[in-house]
Amino acid sequence: MAVKVVRAFIHMNNIKHLFKPLRLLGTLLAATMLWLLVGTACNNDLAPQDPLPFVPVDVEINLQDLRYIDLRRVGGWVYEPGGIDGLIIYRAPNNVYRAFERRCTYRFQDSCAIVQVDPSELFLSGCCGEQFNFEGQPQGPNSNVPLRQYFTQIQGNFLFITNAL
Repeated sequence: MAVKVVRAFIHMNNIKHLFKPLRLLGTLLAATMLWLLVGTACNNDLAPQDPLPFVPVDVEINLQDLRYIDLRRVGGWVYEPGGIDGLIIYRAPNNVYRAFERRCTYRFQDSCAIVQVDPSELFLSGCCGEQFNFEGQPQGPNSNVPLRQYFTQIQGNFLFITNAL
């Protein structure tokens, strides 16, 4: 009943034009709140959080140096100081290099949670109880958090590894 009275009052006094901006404002406010709720929920559900602390990484490797001879072949890898517990540098096809943090992202608090290349050279593993492929993705049932991967860039015979663009 009250709604009918208000509508009649608005119609009789010809003040409909005053409510159009309020209706538009309400629609915009509702759309903004929906966008914020959905955006926040999606970010938390889909992107696993890297639990490791930030440390600066700035490594330069001369690929002609004999210490890095294994990086001259696809599937080759080396351990390198840097990061939290060192780096695993892997040579993928098409002259692509990947650099991973050796600290396991699953049970990372364990003192032995350091990832190593398995003797089969088919995957990475550690005492943290998880295995990772050479793209850093977990392969076991324990974790959905990939290894921390650092940026790599080749300039001439040098490979630069950083955690900043």
